[in-house]
Amino acid sequence: MSENNKVRFYGFDYVRVLMLFFVILLHTIETILYIGMAGVSINDPFVKTCAEILFIFLDPSVMCIFFFLAGYFAPPSLVKRGRYTFINQKVSRILLPCILGIFLVVLPFRYTTFKAALNLNSIIDFTTKYFFGSLYS
Repeated sequence: MSENNKVRFYGFDYVRVLMLFFVILLHTIETILYIGMAGVSINDPFVKTCAEILFIFLDPSVMCIFFFLAGYFAPPSLVKRGRYTFINQKVSRILLPCILGIFLVVLPFRYTTFKAALNLNSIIDFTTKYFFGSLYS
């Protein structure tokens, strides 16, 4: 098929948008149920049970669908761009933002969340003992 006659499968775009919505919903439910941030909590047992069931359903399935879609579109992209360009683009679009996000967003957020509970003195102490240590093992 030539470059001008590309066929786009819009159904995959709709699935990705839906999965993105579910990821946001999943993290919102997780935050309210288990962390209880910003003074928001669920007191109604029925609503809490429904939220937990939704969380149990969404948690394993959403990322599996994202990985499936990424794998589905990888071979045509690899053939089109070549191995070296494909890997360079993936590193610059995925790996570097992931590393920056871990150190600029996740690490400070986790530090502020666990600072009082773990009686921490510094972010270096938290990083070496808990963030890359026993907290996630």
